[in-house]
Amino acid sequence: RPPRSTLFPYTTLFRSDAPRDVWVYHISSKSANIQWSASSLENQAELSVDPKYVVQFRSTGEVDWSERGEDEINSELSYTLLGLQPYSLYEVRVIPYIEYGRGTPSIVKKFRTSEAG
Repeated sequence: RPPRSTLFPYTTLFRSDAPRDVWVYHISSKSANIQWSASSLENQAELSVDPKYVVQFRSTGEVDWSERGEDEINSELSYTLLGLQPYSLYEVRVIPYIEYGRGTPSIVKKFRTSEAG
Protein backbone atom coordinates (compact mmCIF):
# COMPACT_ATOMS: atom_id res chain seq x y z
CA ARG A 1 0.00 0.00 0.00
CA PRO A 2 1.55 3.36 -1.00
CA PRO A 3 2.00 6.06 1.65
CA ARG A 4 -0.81 8.60 2.04
CA SER A 5 1.27 11.35 0.43
CA THR A 6 1.40 9.29 -2.76
CA LEU A 7 -2.35 8.69 -2.82
CA PHE A 8 -3.27 12.29 -1.98
CA PRO A 9 -0.35 14.49 -3.08
CA TYR A 10 -2.14 17.82 -2.49
CA THR A 11 -3.60 17.20 0.97
CA THR A 12 -0.73 18.70 2.94
CA LEU A 13 -0.42 21.66 0.59
CA PHE A 14 -4.11 22.47 0.83
CA ARG A 15 -4.57 21.98 4.55
CA SER A 16 -2.21 24.83 5.40
CA ASP A 17 -4.44 27.58 3.95
CA ALA A 18 -7.37 29.28 5.69
CA PRO A 19 -9.92 31.76 4.32
CA ARG A 20 -9.02 35.36 5.12
CA ASP A 21 -10.90 38.52 6.04
CA VAL A 22 -14.04 36.90 7.47
CA TRP A 23 -16.65 39.61 7.86
CA VAL A 24 -20.11 39.43 9.49
CA TYR A 25 -22.60 42.05 8.31
CA HIS A 26 -26.34 42.78 7.95
CA ILE A 27 -26.98 41.17 11.32
CA SER A 28 -30.63 40.92 12.31
CA SER A 29 -32.42 39.12 15.13
CA LYS A 30 -32.52 35.83 13.19
CA SER A 31 -29.86 36.04 10.47
CA ALA A 32 -26.37 37.23 9.59
CA ASN A 33 -24.41 37.47 6.35
CA ILE A 34 -20.90 36.02 6.33
CA GLN A 35 -18.32 37.01 3.70
CA TRP A 36 -14.65 36.04 3.29
CA SER A 37 -11.66 36.16 0.96
CA ALA A 38 -10.44 32.99 -0.71
CA SER A 39 -7.61 30.90 0.65
CA SER A 40 -4.29 31.92 -0.84
CA LEU A 41 -3.10 28.74 -2.51
CA GLU A 42 0.28 29.41 -4.07
CA ASN A 43 0.03 26.27 -6.19
CA GLN A 44 -3.70 26.34 -6.88
CA ALA A 45 -3.06 25.90 -10.62
CA GLU A 46 -1.61 22.48 -9.83
CA LEU A 47 -4.80 21.50 -8.01
CA SER A 48 -6.95 22.44 -11.04
CA VAL A 49 -9.97 22.81 -8.72
CA ASP A 50 -11.49 25.72 -6.84
CA PRO A 51 -12.03 25.13 -3.15
CA LYS A 52 -15.57 24.99 -1.79
CA TYR A 53 -16.46 26.23 1.68
CA VAL A 54 -18.26 25.22 4.86
CA VAL A 55 -19.49 27.77 7.42
CA GLN A 56 -19.44 26.58 11.02
CA PHE A 57 -21.17 28.49 13.82
CA ARG A 58 -22.15 28.07 17.46
CA SER A 59 -23.53 30.06 20.35
CA THR A 60 -20.75 31.31 22.58
CA GLY A 61 -20.16 28.76 25.32
CA GLU A 62 -21.18 25.75 23.23
CA VAL A 63 -18.56 23.14 22.41
CA ASP A 64 -19.91 21.66 19.17
CA TRP A 65 -20.08 23.54 15.87
CA SER A 66 -23.17 23.54 13.64
CA GLU A 67 -22.34 23.41 9.96
CA ARG A 68 -23.83 24.82 6.76
CA GLY A 69 -22.74 24.81 3.21
CA GLU A 70 -21.23 21.52 2.10
CA ASP A 71 -23.93 21.18 -0.56
CA GLU A 72 -24.95 24.84 -0.66
CA ILE A 73 -21.99 27.20 -0.87
CA ASN A 74 -19.82 25.74 -3.64
CA SER A 75 -17.16 28.31 -4.46
CA GLU A 76 -19.15 31.37 -3.37
CA LEU A 77 -17.40 33.62 -0.88
CA SER A 78 -20.48 34.48 1.19
CA TYR A 79 -23.32 32.80 3.01
CA THR A 80 -26.40 33.89 4.97
CA LEU A 81 -26.97 32.13 8.29
CA LEU A 82 -30.69 31.79 9.01
CA GLY A 83 -32.63 30.60 12.04
CA LEU A 84 -30.49 32.33 14.66
CA GLN A 85 -31.84 33.34 18.07
CA PRO A 86 -32.49 37.03 18.89
CA TYR A 87 -29.95 38.90 21.04
CA SER A 88 -27.52 35.97 21.17
CA LEU A 89 -23.75 35.91 20.88
CA TYR A 90 -22.36 33.63 18.15
CA GLU A 91 -18.99 32.51 16.85
CA VAL A 92 -18.43 31.73 13.18
CA ARG A 93 -15.57 30.35 11.08
CA VAL A 94 -15.11 29.26 7.46
CA ILE A 95 -13.36 26.08 6.29
CA PRO A 96 -12.25 25.44 2.70
CA TYR A 97 -12.40 21.95 1.25
CA ILE A 98 -11.66 20.06 -1.92
CA GLU A 99 -12.08 16.40 -2.75
CA TYR A 100 -8.76 15.66 -1.00
CA GLY A 101 -9.94 16.96 2.37
CA ARG A 102 -10.66 20.04 4.44
CA GLY A 103 -8.33 22.95 4.91
CA THR A 104 -7.48 25.01 7.95
CA PRO A 105 -10.40 26.95 9.53
CA SER A 106 -10.39 30.74 9.37
CA ILE A 107 -9.98 32.88 12.45
CA VAL A 108 -13.15 32.74 14.58
CA LYS A 109 -15.32 35.88 14.43
CA LYS A 110 -17.88 36.78 17.10
CA PHE A 111 -21.12 38.64 16.57
CA ARG A 112 -24.39 39.33 18.41
CA THR A 113 -27.81 39.17 16.79
CA SER A 114 -30.14 42.09 17.40
CA GLU A 115 -33.18 42.08 19.65
CA ALA A 116 -36.44 40.80 18.18
CA GLY A 117 -38.50 43.64 16.94
